Amino acid sequence: PFFIEEERERKLDSLFEAEGAGGGGEGAVTEGALAPAANPEMDASLAGRRTMETADAADRLIEALDMASTEQKRRNEAAGGADDGSGPNPLLLGLGPDAYVLRTVRGVRSAELE
Repeated sequence: PFFIEEERERKLDSLFEAEGAGGGGEGAVTEGALAPAANPEMDASLAGRRTMETADAADRLIEALDMASTEQKRRNEAAGGADDGSGPNPLLLGLGPDAYVLRTVRGVRSAELE
């Protein structure tokens, strides 16, 4: 079977990898050359190389925050009396929303957090 979403994701991943590997695009700077500061606010930011691992870690963190936010809203509504009869979210692995986010953050390597 052919899955369009998976093919699109693979294509985006390959483009991302090609760009991150120093594709030498229009904004490429040769070694030893000085690049002008385009944004003075960005001068003090951390220098890091964006890889697929860091992008995946960011995706995991965003997904965990979204799930925790949704679960917290559902719990607040249930506490207010509008209980929909559903049990706890199985995707949170039996943890509370805050504990699930903490578990996800602990699962990300520190190099991927920067």
